[in-house]
Amino acid sequence: MEIKLYSPLSGRFYDSEDYSRALNRIVLSGYKREIQNALDKDEIRQSERGLAEYLQPLSLRERIISMHPGVEVWSHGIWSVLTVKCHGVVSDGELETLKDEWHGQMTDGWGESFSQEAVDSDEGCSLYVDYMDTRRSSIKTEQELKGIT
Repeated sequence: MEIKLYSPLSGRFYDSEDYSRALNRIVLSGYKREIQNALDKDEIRQSERGLAEYLQPLSLRERIISMHPGVEVWSHGIWSVLTVKCHGVVSDGELETLKDEWHGQMTDGWGESFSQEAVDSDEGCSLYVDYMDTRRSSIKTEQELKGIT
């Protein structure tokens, strides 16, 4: 089974003089390819289990095959997407634990590190993607985000 967890992304351009310009999800969506390329080079994306290696509790970790970050454009804006592959259906409680774990990785773990690395772009500026400002309440399943029943 596959679950996708969506959360909003933001970003900033920094020029050679460290002047920055904030980019909202709509503007940032124009850099989807560059962001995904940077994610694909990240060791978490290259590892078989990805972020599932760090999942707690152990009983849930054993059921999760992999957890890999990516990006998608939905409704004109870019979203961070955590694709979770698991054995069987997860309970509501397990889903909430996955959301908590993803929030922790975005704000205090993997996402904090990724946010500090410039993403290659053709703009002559340094593009930084920010996972760290994501509120826990903004993490949605694909069904919650897209209104799928």
